[in-house]
Amino acid sequence: MQLVVEESKKLKRNWSTGKALIGCRSCESDNQTEFGAEMLIHFSGLKNLDKPAVWVFPKLVVCLDCAFTEFTIPEAELRLLGEGAAA
Repeated sequence: MQLVVEESKKLKRNWSTGKALIGCRSCESDNQTEFGAEMLIHFSGLKNLDKPAVWVFPKLVVCLDCAFTEFTIPEAELRLLGEGAAA
């Protein structure tokens, strides 16, 4: 029996090992770990040089077997990216 103590939209963890219970979407491995991250997203192209970059602090779910990584951009930062892309 595996004990689940943390559940997000895409990741369940075993309480005793901290490992993911849902397999990697690329290789189906269960050897995944969650990391905190900071990213600076820039708008591409010369016309966007004057637009400020957007700081994002997502949680990354990294497969330690194939390196496939997933993350979700928080809603506030996603809104900033949408507004910048539309301008």
